[in-house]
Amino acid sequence: MAGMREDGSLIRLYPIPFRLLGKELKFKKWQFINIYIEKSRMDRRPESYKVYVDNLEILEEVNTKHDWKNRRYYLSKISLCTNIDSIKSKERKANQSLALFKPNKIIDFEILEAKQKDWTQSQKDSLSLAYQGDLFSTSNNETIKELRKLPYDFYVYFEDENHTKCKHKILDWEIGSLYWNVCYQADWKKKIEDKLKDLLFEKDIYFLMGNEHRFQHNWHIISLIYPPKQVQQTLDLF
Repeated sequence: MAGMREDGSLIRLYPIPFRLLGKELKFKKWQFINIYIEKSRMDRRPESYKVYVDNLEILEEVNTKHDWKNRRYYLSKISLCTNIDSIKSKERKANQSLALFKPNKIIDFEILEAKQKDWTQSQKDSLSLAYQGDLFSTSNNETIKELRKLPYDFYVYFEDENHTKCKHKILDWEIGSLYWNVCYQADWKKKIEDKLKDLLFEKDIYFLMGNEHRFQHNWHIISLIYPPKQVQQTLDLF
């Protein structure tokens, strides 16, 4: 799970067994938490920390009032990337594995059948690491069996500020959750397409991007951040 500190620095936290948390501890997106963390010894990416959920404290939620005023304030604290080369350069030089990215132009999106219908062994290992850090735990393996893998992949095509054309997979949990909510309906694909059209073309879209643990040159969109577009006011001189 990726997020930010109050100072704007990005952070990756695991394991967070969200489905196993009590109702009073299930925090929301855009909600601050207080939790004990320590640097992960199994994941050397600098943003990755192990957490202990037994002391989890739920704090205030950042609301969307006044045209996302409060959320825009926190977004402004994060170092913003506007070209893909800068993300790759920071990965090579500083091992950076999380970045907030602002595309220059959205070109299109695509929904494709997943090439792998089940978790690969590499993905199972990563999931097991994320849950407990113990690749041999029987309880972890049972938990992974219960995790449904999306049968479809979602991609977005876009340009950065240098007009470099890019294609990246969307791993945003909200899109995955939407799929499971509508997948049994005849028009499920149209509903997801309508949602993606709204987020990607009608909002002031940002991508929270992260790379893979084992293959760190592979970057994905792990969260869509979608404040409303701000209307630019013009001054009529006549």
